[in-house]
Amino acid sequence: MDDSMTPKELMKLYRNGKLTPEHYGDYWNDEDRQQLKGMFREGEGLSEIALRLERSESSVFQQLVSMELFADSRASRAKRKGSAGCRCEGCSAREGERPCYCPFLTCTE
Repeated sequence: MDDSMTPKELMKLYRNGKLTPEHYGDYWNDEDRQQLKGMFREGEGLSEIALRLERSESSVFQQLVSMELFADSRASRAKRKGSAGCRCEGCSAREGERPCYCPFLTCTE
């Protein structure tokens, strides 16, 4: 890491693809995983961890998910019953009605 850059500036370069973290694309070894686990449990953020381990934020996130330390918000969720109806609050549209009947939507049909 360049000492003249702030962590925020360095992360911007990583995110914009103008600079690549040193360990980008490297496999995670046991030592890396232990270090990640410790930093995460101490409350460090994904960006901080990525900078210290010189990896991408997405790599850190994926590793945390695979280690079951971070619950993946994209994991399957329970579907709501009656999901075909409108979900806006106070909607008068009934189950199965076209969205045009919702007072909160503008229908073009």
